[in-house]
Amino acid sequence: MATFVGSDANETITPSNVSTTVTRTPPGSLPSTAADSIDGGGGNDTIVGGFADTLLGGSGNDSIQANDGNSSGYGIDISISGGDGSDTIVASGSLPSNSFGTININISGGGGNDSMSGFVVGQIQSPDYLFPGQLSIRGGDGNDTIAGGYSVAGNVSLFGDGGNDSLTGQGSGGETFDGGTGNDTILGLEGADVLIGGVGNDSLDGGDGFDFADYQASGGAVSVSLALTTAQNTQGAGIDTLIRIEGVNGSAYNDTLSGDAGANVLNGVAGNDSLTGGSGADTLLGGAGDDSLNGGDGNDLLDGGAGNDVLNGGAGVDTAIYASATAGVSVSLAIAGAQNTGNGLDTLISIENLTGSDFDDTLIGNAGNNVLHGRWRARFP
Repeated sequence: MATFVGSDANETITPSNVSTTVTRTPPGSLPSTAADSIDGGGGNDTIVGGFADTLLGGSGNDSIQANDGNSSGYGIDISISGGDGSDTIVASGSLPSNSFGTININISGGGGNDSMSGFVVGQIQSPDYLFPGQLSIRGGDGNDTIAGGYSVAGNVSLFGDGGNDSLTGQGSGGETFDGGTGNDTILGLEGADVLIGGVGNDSLDGGDGFDFADYQASGGAVSVSLALTTAQNTQGAGIDTLIRIEGVNGSAYNDTLSGDAGANVLNGVAGNDSLTGGSGADTLLGGAGDDSLNGGDGNDLLDGGAGNDVLNGGAGVDTAIYASATAGVSVSLAIAGAQNTGNGLDTLISIENLTGSDFDDTLIGNAGNNVLHGRWRARFP
């Protein structure tokens, strides 16, 4: 393990070359596979580290790299901070296929308009031995360009923080994107992604896979329609454009969420929400509060959650679900008005089937053809 501290000059700190103005401890050291600490100090520096290093660019416009696999398989732990200035940061980590190690890469851009990218390659030894690569990139202040992803197995989170940022997924998908404040552009590409625009007028493109636009951090109620692919006023979170988004998580307030022609998941989270499905087979989750759920066309699943809810299946063969109930429920499809289910006073309209809770339920059909599932896990183990 060695320590490198730069001056205010423009310096190079790499495994093959260290500027003479850099203070090295021990003297004469070069960055190696040990856990080195490198601080570029002032100036526009070029820094190249290894798989167990802590790298700090300092002030100035720096170029920082840490992109090497660990053939020993014991793990990769990289921490990079660009500091002030407009920095370019690239980091990646991969382990051999027989590895039982872990990968942790954390990148922070700091101030300035930074360009950052990261990629991790995890391993799956068996269903019981999963070694995902962990990657977190934070833009900090400034208008940043951030890209990150994984292959095989990974957990990737990209944060724009302040400024008008561009966030792009790579590899297998399944990333979490958070634009932060500012007018951000987020592109999920592959996999099941979660896109959080944050405060500002944002563009959220989920790409391939089943992707969610997430408004849980919104400071007020939101109104979001997946049927609109042009800019829409969400009211509580700016004027957003949603492209290739299949699901929406609402806020803690009274939201209005609606689907499109595909199979959507609309989650009200908390508050007194209004959820309306489109023509696909939708899943509507009211969450806490007195919610109104309308499935529309298609064979829909409706879970009102806690509170006094109205569940209207609409056309198709629809199912009222009480999976979120914390105690047994009593529900009858033969009752047209409000009924005390034990999970609130619910009104069921155009509902053909029932699925109960994980507790002792009483489920009753009507004159039509019904399917009654006494336990949620009986249908969804």
